[in-house]
Amino acid sequence: MGCATKNAKVVAISLGSLQRLIALKAVSQSVVPLIVSTMNDAMSQGVDIQLRILQTLVSLITNFPSIHEELLGEALLLCFKLQDSRIAVVSSTAAATLRQLVMFIFEKKWSMRIVERATTLWSCLRRRFRTVAPKR
Repeated sequence: MGCATKNAKVVAISLGSLQRLIALKAVSQSVVPLIVSTMNDAMSQGVDIQLRILQTLVSLITNFPSIHEELLGEALLLCFKLQDSRIAVVSSTAAATLRQLVMFIFEKKWSMRIVERATTLWSCLRRRFRTVAPKR
């Protein structure tokens, strides 16, 4: 609610509080789309708000690994939009945030793939061992 106001101080405090709640995992997964949408609406406010949005995005994506597909695309689009800012600090921070998030996403995907392969290998070995092991 605080992010929906046009008062920069209230929005900044709200984003800071939201960031803490996300870090503490006190935010429900069902609210994440609303958070991304609200940050998109608040993006046109001042530099401080834009930088807070970038900080909150990192916290949101790293603490909610189930964010994917369209919602992930919307979150990354926020970074792309902020990267086009004429304000150098916002543009460079958005570029760094985007790199960090893309690296996180690829590392997460890579580790999930390794786990899948290890699970498949383990299953194959167990089946093979059962067929080879002598019966007692």
